[in-house]
Parts: sequence; C-alpha cells; structure tokens
Amino acid sequence: MAQLLATSLALALVVELAGAGVVHAEEAPPDVLIVLADDLDWVEVGESPTPSIDALAREGVTLRQFIGMPVCSPARHALLFGRWPRRDGVGGNVNSHAPPSARNPTPAADLFSLPKLLKTRGYHTALVGKWHLGQAAATEGADPALTAPLAHGFDHWLAGSPANLRLNVARHTRGLSGERARRVEARVRERARQLDATFYPEVLALFRLAERQGIDPLGIRGSASGAFGWPQFLPSSFLRFAVDGNGDRQVSLYDPADAVASAANYLAGHGWRSEMTRSGQRKVIWAYNHSDAYIDTVLSLAEGIERTHPSDVSVAARVDDEPRIGTAAR
Repeated sequence: MAQLLATSLALALVVELAGAGVVHAEEAPPDVLIVLADDLDWVEVGESPTPSIDALAREGVTLRQFIGMPVCSPARHALLFGRWPRRDGVGGNVNSHAPPSARNPTPAADLFSLPKLLKTRGYHTALVGKWHLGQAAATEGADPALTAPLAHGFDHWLAGSPANLRLNVARHTRGLSGERARRVEARVRERARQLDATFYPEVLALFRLAERQGIDPLGIRGSASGAFGWPQFLPSSFLRFAVDGNGDRQVSLYDPADAVASAANYLAGHGWRSEMTRSGQRKVIWAYNHSDAYIDTVLSLAEGIERTHPSDVSVAARVDDEPRIGTAAR
C-alpha cells in the first residue's frame, strides 16, 4: 500500500520543471563569497568560535584592515558601489518602503556596482539577505521595494527582508486601529518567524544537496515554495528520503521509478506500516501535506490503483552510494 500511495503522490504532483544543470569546475571562475556584518572591524573577528567562517578565510582571502559602517544602509552602499555613502546622501538607514526622495536617497540605476562588475567577468550573482538600499525605479507589475537588487546587478535575491515584513504588516493592518491592529500585527510577525524557521533550513539543505551532487544550486528549478520533482520534495526531504528506484545509480525525482520509490521511502520514514488503520494512514500522509482534501484524493487514487492493477503493486527501491539528482525532467 505504501508503494500505491507513493504512486498516487507522484501522479497527483506531476509538474513540468526544468532539470538541474551541471557546472564543471574546470570551466568556472573562482567562487566569490562576501559576508557583510554591520559595525564590525577586523580586531573583533575571532572573539567567538566561528569554524565555518575561519575555514572560508583560510581557503580564500583574509582582510586585516577594515571597518564596517555602524548601520545597515551605508554599509551596503559602500561595499556594493565602492563609494563613500554620504557622497550619495546615504548617511543613515534608508526607508525601503517609501519612495525615493532627497531625504530618502536610493542608488541611481546607472551607478556601477560590484555585482555588475562580476557579471562582466562571466559570473552569476546572488544576494542572500536584506537589501536595505531603497526601491528601484518603477517597474510595471512589480513592487519597486522588492526589485531593487535585480536592478543593480544581482541575478537572484533570496531574503527575509525587514522591508518585506513591514510591507506585510502595513497591508494586513490597513484600516485597522487600536487593539485589533496590534493583534493582527502580532499574528503577521509570528507567521514571519514560522516561515523563517521553516525555510531557512531548506536553503542550507539546498546548498548541501548541490555540493553533494556537484550541481549548480541556481540550476534547480522548482515551485515558489522550493519544492521540486514529481513528489515535490523540499531539499531536506531529498537528502533524507530520495532513493534510486530503477538501479541506474542516479536519483532523479523527474524519473517515475525514482519518484515513486522516494515517495514510498518518505512514507515509510514517517511511520507507514502494513495493515494500518485509516486514521494511521491519514496521520502519515498529513506529514507530507497538511490538507484533508489532498489526503482523501491520495487514498482514493491508491485504492483505485489497487483494484484495477492488483499485480502492479511493488516498486524496487534501493539506496545507492552518492545518488545523483538527475539532469532532466522526464
């Protein structure tokens, strides 16, 4: 029955997604990773144990004379544009959800930036974290507060930006006042904390997955929530439950055999056993998708497959050493 449910999960979640592209190390320029912390100078580094950062420094470049600006916007402006922030009017923090003005300056669109320079050398660029340098020029159909990094040379932006939270608070409390507004704001902020706790580990898992499989993390195409493949696994689920279902020593969640075997492995890992009660079955599938309607659909599909194809109920699932994610949707 677990295999039948896995088949139903795969059938119910088929999506047409691009596969992961493989990056060959000998063809790629050296990676460049810059970690920015506000109000930090070189003598303060090393006061607390930071083994991962220390390893990056040993394998890269260590700067021994530097100081970060004391607040967010000037620090980012100086690093990205190589200019003294006050020269461009950025003496303090920029209001990211207010339009540009003389008192709320934002970088000019034609200002040359570090990511633009890297792109001329063939790099793909990404910003992880908040922008906090204001809005971009108005773009039709887009929120200017959320498109500014792309306008200044970044190909990708992944952030739980304070600007995003402020915009959501303002949107949900519009027209409210007093205690009701405070309750709604508290719920919005709590939801933001829940989302951060849910998806930040998935970002880390994505990088681990990419490193293990030797692929470009930006080449993995998935849903807006970060799920990919027929069973729509999040990166952490791939690391824990993806298996080789057809014996080719690769794991592609776009391959039916691998997708079904991986979904079955997920169910087994969450407590699926033979001869379970219907309530037990529902509890296991609930771990996969918190939707009663979805669970009803999956169980109905599984029962239908069992009735019409009683001999087609087993899937050989085997875990091989260092399985590959696969390179194409199939």
